[in-house]
Amino acid sequence: MELNEFTQKVRDQFLEIDQPHVTTEVEFRTLETWDSLTGMAVLTMIEDEYKVIIPIDDFKQLKTVVELFNFVKSKN
Repeated sequence: MELNEFTQKVRDQFLEIDQPHVTTEVEFRTLETWDSLTGMAVLTMIEDEYKVIIPIDDFKQLKTVVELFNFVKSKN
């Protein structure tokens, strides 16, 4: 698993924004189009692609794409 590939997969979940705004260091919940549906799309993508289930309480603590990546990587 590579960070750039993971970031692109997260970026793909944001269908309504200019994708370059989703970077490894962006706090994804601060993006204008972040909502609960986007959150569920991200969690579903991670489960489908990486076979990792992130508990909601853990997910709420993760702020940036790189934090999300590191969490997923630690579970593989």
